[in-house]
Amino acid sequence: MLENARNRAVGLVFRRHGLCNSTCVRSRSLLFLAGLVAVSGVIGCRAREVPGDGSPPGVVLLIIDTLRWDALSPRADGTPRVPSLSRFAAEGVTFTEASATAPWTLPSIASALSGLLPRRHGAQLAFNDAAMRRVPPGVVMLAEVFEANGWSTAACTAGGWVAPELGLGTGFDQFTTNFDLHDPEFFLEPWEAKRPKDRPFFLMLHTGAPHDPYGDKDLPIRLQCRPNPEVKEVARKLVASLDAGQPVDDLLYADFVATRTSDPCSRKAIDLLLGPSRTATLMGPYNQWMAGGWQRAPSANLPTRMRTAYERGLAYVDRRIDHTLKTLDSLGLPKDTVFMVVADHGESFGEHGHLYHGQSMHDAVLKVPFVIRAPKRLPAGRVVRDGCSLVDVMPTLLDLAGLGDVVPAGIDGRSLVPVASGTSAGHAAIAEGEVVGTGSAPLGLVSVRTPQAKWVLAYDLPSGQHRSEEIYDLVTDPDEHAPLPALDTKPFGVEFCRAVDRMRSEIAARYGQMPQPPSCP
Repeated sequence: MLENARNRAVGLVFRRHGLCNSTCVRSRSLLFLAGLVAVSGVIGCRAREVPGDGSPPGVVLLIIDTLRWDALSPRADGTPRVPSLSRFAAEGVTFTEASATAPWTLPSIASALSGLLPRRHGAQLAFNDAAMRRVPPGVVMLAEVFEANGWSTAACTAGGWVAPELGLGTGFDQFTTNFDLHDPEFFLEPWEAKRPKDRPFFLMLHTGAPHDPYGDKDLPIRLQCRPNPEVKEVARKLVASLDAGQPVDDLLYADFVATRTSDPCSRKAIDLLLGPSRTATLMGPYNQWMAGGWQRAPSANLPTRMRTAYERGLAYVDRRIDHTLKTLDSLGLPKDTVFMVVADHGESFGEHGHLYHGQSMHDAVLKVPFVIRAPKRLPAGRVVRDGCSLVDVMPTLLDLAGLGDVVPAGIDGRSLVPVASGTSAGHAAIAEGEVVGTGSAPLGLVSVRTPQAKWVLAYDLPSGQHRSEEIYDLVTDPDEHAPLPALDTKPFGVEFCRAVDRMRSEIAARYGQMPQPPSCP
């Protein structure tokens, strides 16, 4: 049965990439041989080795949307911010210097599932561009590789930017987007009952538990929402200003933002009190205001109010993670199942003049939790302080699944198994973004990060002209408060220096410009 499943899967992949006709799909022998050849040199099919108990292996990837890197750091009183995640980390390997590849969800998760940087997988968005760029069909995805090698594949996400229609569903046998609408067992128990037990499995889960609106998102609380006096007062002032045709001042707009981000009940209440038309009017300038307008109202103390709401919501995040991991452990999955828990990006609370995410390349948004539990493969409780990135998710999981020899050729990521085992060093992490610029044109953003330094470049997307360029010494300035006076990359090592040179050259070539002379050996 496993060989038949592998043959069907390889046929599917070859048809998807235009490399096989109906004759080869019908031929088992040709399919088996074709499975030993990579799709575009990257996807293969081969016999599986199973653990000692005879159970086919499994891989679980849990992506937590908008979880800051400091979720694994204790609070001032020494208590853990997310106890369930800290307990999980004690059972696996924690990468403390992991970076997202983009400051928002779609391109970052697309990188995790493709091993490619955003510019290469194509799922990006200039915020003044009406066309969303999804992952194109030609990009080989993680589930596709598992599928081609006989694994069953399933995903359940919170929807939004993590949906199959955006190109993230390639290779999944099933893909649903209702994970956050129910308790975890609503999806996991039927999945476990129906999955083929004679085949290994890949399961991807995604939750938006930390995402705004922050606070408690348990379903009973959402159903019992009632507007409190503070929400009513904010709504009353907004209605009075809007209905009188007066502009909403920044202090009142800050109250609107704080109310909508504080918790689901407050968002639901103020939207109902305002009505659809007024809410739409207020949401019109939302992104631009969050990108800098909030600084015109310092007395509103909006960053602290949002951070307080986010921290309060971590109690719900903890319950959600704990419930999910305990449900998975209760299913009786193969004892050697690999678990990886990562975030797609973090969240800014005033750092470098930014709120929310999507607008910044600083660590508040790009640095993320990254933990792997792999019994018998990786040591429990190990902490790795080498650099790594979400592009490493794909090759690492394939390596841990025994499929390291079919990792797609030419991807930007690499397996972290040698790094976790202490036999290899990490690497510079590159991130890319596209955001609204200070003028009419959108900005391109790129960063290179090692544990020692961070380089950040902002450039005009239409012309390629540099707007700003900064280097931070992360050893002496871990919060990136003071960019260095000189753009000298050499003091931070050859890898960092060469990575910055490469990104400068790639951007110049994209716009037909002469590249800068190399700055390092």
